[in-house]
Amino acid sequence: MEIWVFLLWRLWLSWCLCFVVAIDIDLRVVNLVDSLRSRGLNDFSLEVDIANREAIKNSVIKSELLLGGGIDILVNSAVIQRRTSSENFSEKDWHDSKGLRENY
Repeated sequence: MEIWVFLLWRLWLSWCLCFVVAIDIDLRVVNLVDSLRSRGLNDFSLEVDIANREAIKNSVIKSELLLGGGIDILVNSAVIQRRTSSENFSEKDWHDSKGLRENY
């Protein structure tokens, strides 16, 4: 998830007094959430390979444990973004993005 997208969602959810679990493969998001939590927001973070279906299932269970119950709102903004021409698009990049589409 892009950092600015997370921050926009977090601002809106703060207004609604929501607890947040950010699940991302990007450590920048995880670190940002951890810093927000240290400032008193009710935020949690999980580093998860979002292209792995089993990891996603486990992250839901972990999220419910962190929140102390069920999930009321799920915001899916998962994306694997590769910026290159199709000629330079590697097979690994293709499989990563294909795997992400198949899991959602």
